Amino acid sequence: MLKLKVIHCPDESFIGEYQFFFPRVKVGRKINHVHFYLNDSMIHRSVLCLEEQPDGILIWEEGGGYYLSNDKKISGKKLHRVGDTFGIGDSKIQIIQIVPTLEQFDHEVRYHELTEKYPYMADLFWALKQEILAIEKEKKE
Repeated sequence: MLKLKVIHCPDESFIGEYQFFFPRVKVGRKINHVHFYLNDSMIHRSVLCLEEQPDGILIWEEGGGYYLSNDKKISGKKLHRVGDTFGIGDSKIQIIQIVPTLEQFDHEVRYHELTEKYPYMADLFWALKQEILAIEKEKKE
C-alpha cells in the first residue's frame, strides 16, 4: 500500500491524501492512461511511474523527461522514501506511507496455471486481449 499526499495542485480539490493498493502507480493528466489523475494543465503528456521496491518507491518519468524530486529536477529513475516529495507540472506530492505488497507473483506462471486447470480461461484471456488492443487502436486514430 502506498499513501500519497498532494501538497500542491492548481486544482485545489485534488489536495489531500490518496491510497493505492498495488505495487505500480502511474501519475499524470492522461485520464485513461494513469491510476492517479491530476487536473494540472502544466503536466501536458508527462506520466510519472511509481514502482514499489524493497527499500522505497522508484520513480521515473515515462517519456524520458524530467520531474521534481525533493524540489530538484531529475531525469531518469530515483529511489524515494517516506517523507520525500516529487512533482510533475505544478503539482507537488509527498510520500506518507509505504507498506510492501504482500503477494508478489509471476503473471506468466499464473496464466499457465489457470489455463492448464481451466482451459476455457485461455479463450477468455484472448478475448480480453483483443478488446484491449481494439480500444488502444481506437485511441490512436
